[in-house]
Amino acid sequence: MGKVESAIQKDIIAYLRGLDDTYVLNIGGSASTAKGTPDLIVCHKSRFYAFEIKRPDSSYGLTKPQQIRMGQIANAGGKSAMVKSVGDVIAALYPK
Repeated sequence: MGKVESAIQKDIIAYLRGLDDTYVLNIGGSASTAKGTPDLIVCHKSRFYAFEIKRPDSSYGLTKPQQIRMGQIANAGGKSAMVKSVGDVIAALYPK
């Protein structure tokens, strides 16, 4: 069994907070959080990103509310991605 999402999230947050030009906000799910809001909101080099974290061994993808929120972010000019590792975050921040 792979890492649980909370451990992956901790690794990703540590990586992002280690970057001088990056701000990261961990969105904890609560009654006041809009359904489908991504786990992490990130500003990196003046660009907006939102990351939804999933376990690498999970067989499920984004929920419908998550897909809707990510579409709204894209429509507003931001970037969003489902990520399963620090490597996925790096690929999103520094596309080839």
